[in-house]
Amino acid sequence: MTEVRKNRIFSLAVFVVTAAWFSLFAVARLDLHHDGVMLKPAVDVAAGKVIFRDTFCQYGALAVWLQALAVKLFGGELVVIRLLTVLFYGGIGVLIDRIFRRFLSFPFRLVNLALFWGMAPFYVLPFHPWSSVYALFFMLLSTEFLLCFLDRERRIFPVLAGVSAACAFLARHPCGVVCFGAGALTLVAASCWLKRKWCHLGLFAAGGVAVLALFSLYLSLAGAWSDYLRQCFGFVGGFALERGGGKWSEMAGRFFPVFDGLVPPLD
Repeated sequence: MTEVRKNRIFSLAVFVVTAAWFSLFAVARLDLHHDGVMLKPAVDVAAGKVIFRDTFCQYGALAVWLQALAVKLFGGELVVIRLLTVLFYGGIGVLIDRIFRRFLSFPFRLVNLALFWGMAPFYVLPFHPWSSVYALFFMLLSTEFLLCFLDRERRIFPVLAGVSAACAFLARHPCGVVCFGAGALTLVAASCWLKRKWCHLGLFAAGGVAVLALFSLYLSLAGAWSDYLRQCFGFVGGFALERGGGKWSEMAGRFFPVFDGLVPPLD
């Protein structure tokens, strides 16, 4: 059996083990507040409503769209979006192993996977179908494409890495910002120290910009820009500043004029 075939079989095993084990927790404890936060927009979008404009969502649109597709296919039950999240956890496990396969021997790969399986937050807290899980999948996918580029230097890989980083952003904004920054720094380092061409940084940016341009076009056609800014930036920023003792409504107009008038008072 070739090494490639062995790796494929092992990746399949990682996916199956992860999905089977994590699914036990996905059908267990409920969290009515946080589960409802994710289920309602997924059900609304599956019913034909426009995200942000017709249904409230403080998280990235991509996670909701993926969950809405699952709801459309299998029904508007909480277990549907939870099990979809389990599948993404399975993909995360596969990508973790693929990435570290380059650096670790097989026994240490197993240790790495054991840490992934053994440190899941839902051993203590209820299982959540968070957008963070989807964002993490796309962050790791972007990492894998960048490493493929460093291995083989094909131009398609920086483009795919940029597309994946944009998907991470659309799943959860802070994760996408970190992914874009890390990807750009990686390509700058490759250009400076590994003597790779600087144009690959542009290809990475082009892949990300293309996806974000399509999302911007969607918001424009749907007339959802103000709702998107209010829900994903205004309310989120307000929540953070309220917990920190500040007043976002007073700061927004001074530092971020685009939010002026979009953020309701916190008191």
